[in-house]
Amino acid sequence: MRLDQWSGVESLDPPTIVLLIGEGWHEVQLVLTSLASQGAFVFRSPSTQQAGSLFDDTDPSVIMIGTGTNYYNALGSTIYANNQVICPPVLACVTHENLENTDVFENADDFLVLPCTSAEMGKRIRRLALRGKPLASSAQLTIGKIALDLANYQVTVGGNRVDFAWLEFQLLKFLMENVCKVFSRQQLLTNVWGVDSFGGTRTVDVHIKRLRNKIEGQGDTYFRTVKNVGYGMTYPA
Repeated sequence: MRLDQWSGVESLDPPTIVLLIGEGWHEVQLVLTSLASQGAFVFRSPSTQQAGSLFDDTDPSVIMIGTGTNYYNALGSTIYANNQVICPPVLACVTHENLENTDVFENADDFLVLPCTSAEMGKRIRRLALRGKPLASSAQLTIGKIALDLANYQVTVGGNRVDFAWLEFQLLKFLMENVCKVFSRQQLLTNVWGVDSFGGTRTVDVHIKRLRNKIEGQGDTYFRTVKNVGYGMTYPA
């Protein structure tokens, strides 16, 4: 299947590039074709192999994962084999039958229940694409050994670059901007994941654990847990 199978007509504005990974796209082929024909989207062809090379070729704004596709199996080589600092926002396609799959809720940035209309798919893709755009500012946040570059989406700890998934980066950014404050899990869901976030508070626990594993390995403690309240970030002693 060619990479540009679902590319649309020419448009005055650059189209949003969406990389399709996994299987099950025949279920929404008409929807993809309808959106591509408007010229606002380019869908790169689905693939379960060589995801890394597809990523390099497409430079997508959003990644869509097919129904029933394992998140890490689909994205692992894409992110880490190519030294990606941050993965673009991920839209997971699910069926009514696999809505209970917690892997979707803990790892994707949004989900889309199939079958769906072209309007709904288009709005969800646009929403994630806007959230994933890099900031124009070159400002840098620094706490202890952590340096977070807002313009280039890069994080270093003790001078060594650390790779983050998109929501991990956004959570770290929010906590660094509000250092010494404590937020409930629901407040973090609202401020980081968005008001219309899906999933539950366990999602926050999972992402805080990942930040700790990636950042606190050098001995410094940056994240605090307040029992029955939530989480916050602090300056290392």
